[in-house]
Amino acid sequence: MGPALADVVAAWQRAWSWVIPFFGFATEMRRILNNANAIESVQARRGYFPCDKAATKPIWLALHIITAEWRRSSRERKLAMNEFVIPCGDRFILAPR
Repeated sequence: MGPALADVVAAWQRAWSWVIPFFGFATEMRRILNNANAIESVQARRGYFPCDKAATKPIWLALHIITAEWRRSSRERKLAMNEFVIPCGDRFILAPR
C-alpha cells in the first residue's frame, strides 16, 4: 500500500465511528443522502457538528427543501421519505402537492 492509500485508510479509521451509523439507514435513505448536493453543501459550510441532533436538522431541512423541486416522484424517494418519518416524527411535514 502506497502513502496515498495509507492516508485514505487513516482518514476512514479516524471517521469510522461516524461512517458506520450511516449504514444503519435503509438503502433508500442512504441513496438519497449519498447523492444530495444539498447535504454536501451543508457539510462544507458547517464542517463540524457538536452532536448528532445538530447534524440531523440541516440534513432534514435540505431534504425538505429539495423535495419541493421534485417534478415527479420515484419509488426510492417515497421509501426514503417514509424512513425519515420514523426519526423525525411529527416534525416531518410533506410539502403540499
